[in-house]
Amino acid sequence: MVEEILSRPVHGVPGRGLSVGRFGDKAEIGAEGERRTARLITDSVLSGIPSARLINGLRWPGSEHADLDHAVIAGNRIALIDSKMWADGAYWWDNKQLFRNGRELKAFGLGAGVEAIRAAYPGFAVDGWVVLHSPSGSLTMPSVERAGMFPLPGRAPVRLVTPLELVNEVRAFLVRGDAPHAVQVPALAALLRSML
Repeated sequence: MVEEILSRPVHGVPGRGLSVGRFGDKAEIGAEGERRTARLITDSVLSGIPSARLINGLRWPGSEHADLDHAVIAGNRIALIDSKMWADGAYWWDNKQLFRNGRELKAFGLGAGVEAIRAAYPGFAVDGWVVLHSPSGSLTMPSVERAGMFPLPGRAPVRLVTPLELVNEVRAFLVRGDAPHAVQVPALAALLRSML
């Protein structure tokens, strides 16, 4: 890899994989959620861990169209992040079922992506987060209640978090790894090759 690419902390364009043709008006809302996450990670995680790299829009393993919104790599750790911008309310998540204000929603599929990346990057610790952004821009909303960790077979557990929780948890996860201040060039190059 050339030095100019290696030293760049952010790669890819957040929200680029969201097609208006496929997702309609929801595409712009989804893209805004991804942009918010990218700004948060850039401002509050990358600034404190110079070796960390943010990759926006990775190809979902085994798919030509689906994507993993974000990956952050530092040392031997990879954080995968799915961004959502959803209505405020009271959310409940146990890694099998998702509810908002007592109404069941479609559960997240990120756990399968975490498992696929773990298989592709042996020797790396890989965890996943789904961040819920409030339309108001609050970093502590919406309300998130987590109950147990009951992932389905073939899916790693993922954390459902507010933007503030995301920053704190991803930063702590990355610095706990082996050599968090080193850039793992082969793994970074492989992640960059998998960008959409």
